[in-house]
Amino acid sequence: HIVLHSDVKLPRQGVVLPGKICESSEWQANAFSGEFLAPAYLIVSHCRSVADIATKFNVSQGCARARANRLNKEGAIAWKS
Repeated sequence: HIVLHSDVKLPRQGVVLPGKICESSEWQANAFSGEFLAPAYLIVSHCRSVADIATKFNVSQGCARARANRLNKEGAIAWKS
């Protein structure tokens, strides 16, 4: 948030802001951190499961599952998360 949104008030839990999801500072920060911690191009070329992502990038199962779900949705991978 500090890097991307130093001038934006952050939404708090339960607060729904109008607009597209990609305009949400929370969504942008989550997308950035996911790509920073577990880059898509490395997942595509070196991982075959959520467990692989968690192990190879030293992230939680939840983080690994979120990355796999996002990459499945984008069509970058086609395996169950």
